[in-house]
This record gives sequence, C-alpha cells and structure tokens, in this order.
Amino acid sequence: MENGPIGFSLKVDNQSDVHLNVAPEVRIYNLFGKEVGHITLDRKNVFPLATRQFDGVWDKVWGFGYYKAVAEVVYSDQGQVATAVVPMWMIPVKLLLLVAIALLLIIIFVKAIKRRKGKSGGNGQMPSENATLEADDSTDTQF
Repeated sequence: MENGPIGFSLKVDNQSDVHLNVAPEVRIYNLFGKEVGHITLDRKNVFPLATRQFDGVWDKVWGFGYYKAVAEVVYSDQGQVATAVVPMWMIPVKLLLLVAIALLLIIIFVKAIKRRKGKSGGNGQMPSENATLEADDSTDTQF
C-alpha cells in the first residue's frame, strides 16, 4: 500500500455452542517493534456456529517501511485470546518516483554543464594572477 488511511477487516468464527461478546483490538507495530497504532473495533455478538466481520480504520496517512498488524480477540470469561498477525509494507511509490526523477534531472543538468565547459575550448580554469605572457622571439615584426 502506498499511504493511508488503512482499512482493516477481521472475521471472528465462533465454533462453540455459546454466543460470544467480543471487542477485537488491532495493534500496529513498526519494523523495530514499537507500537505505532491501536484500533479498538466495535463490540459485537458472535452467535454460535456463525462468523462475524469487524471493520476498522488506521488513520495513519504517511509511513514508510515494514509494519505488522496484530489482531487480538478475547473470547471467554477466562481471558482466552485468539491472535492473528498480518505483515504489511507501506511504500509511498509516487513520492519515491518524484525523488528519483528529481535526482535524475540533477544528474543530467550537472553532466550537461560539465560537457558545455569541456566544449568551450579551454580547460575551464582562469589564469592565475602570477601568470606571465611570453612572446615568441623567432619572428621579426616591423612597423
């Protein structure tokens, strides 16, 4: 994905004969394991032998790199937890293309300037203050 906000959809499948009242949570971690987002999804009942979908949105707009979404559902009075992990990459492709094009234009511009200096006939250096002009004494000039 290129940028956010990012939608999440989580399905809870109740294979028991008791209805569940759950409020799933999704935590987002960056590459270094730091929590960078937390989403609490709406509390809903999941009836026996049924599946229920929970939807949520992570409001992060910009990001770069690897992220991991960890969904947790507490589904019993004893605190039993079901966990699902989804890895994801957030890469702003348009921004990277813009930077790459800008760098390419800078390189082309610098090469064009160097090429223009090379074709001007000189070596592109100004004479120093201590430079002297020497005359060729082999020819006689009369006025």
